[in-house]
Amino acid sequence: MKKIVKLLLNWLKLFTLNTFYHNKIANTSVVHSTSILNLVKVGGYTYIGPNAVINNTQIGNYCSIAPNVVIGGMEHDYTNFSTSTNLCDYKRLAPTCISDDVWIGAGVYVRAGIKIGKGCIIGSNSTVLSDVPDLAIVVGSPAKVLKFRFEGNDMKVNYFEIDFSKSPKYIKQKYERFKLHTD
Repeated sequence: MKKIVKLLLNWLKLFTLNTFYHNKIANTSVVHSTSILNLVKVGGYTYIGPNAVINNTQIGNYCSIAPNVVIGGMEHDYTNFSTSTNLCDYKRLAPTCISDDVWIGAGVYVRAGIKIGKGCIIGSNSTVLSDVPDLAIVVGSPAKVLKFRFEGNDMKVNYFEIDFSKSPKYIKQKYERFKLHTD
């Protein structure tokens, strides 16, 4: 019974976010936050934790976004006579783009207009101010590349052959083949 109630509540939340805020959130995603603002697109099988604030962002499939994350949004123009958006026009920045299979730790801030590559990991409490290349593990404030997830080209090639728009069953089958090549 609890599982059915959770599914219904998630469906209601997704319906509200999609209908009233002009978002496109896949029905296979789980969203615990109600601060999904305008123009957000979320792919399938993505998890968004509580208290996340997301605005003008495209999020891929199979992403994991922890609690208390801030992604995208607007920025104030400090060169105007006032920084208030009530007194000055602000520029809507390009959308923030998060590729497939990205893990964003708790308390991360991702600046508007940033592109985060496929398979990246963003360490908790990091501040992402510039684009992040595929498979990078970044940490810090500002976030810097610590290392990359896979060593060697064979593993990278196998990883990039995985189509993350497919079902979990397909992904798991590909992963098993991928794991055989890495052992």
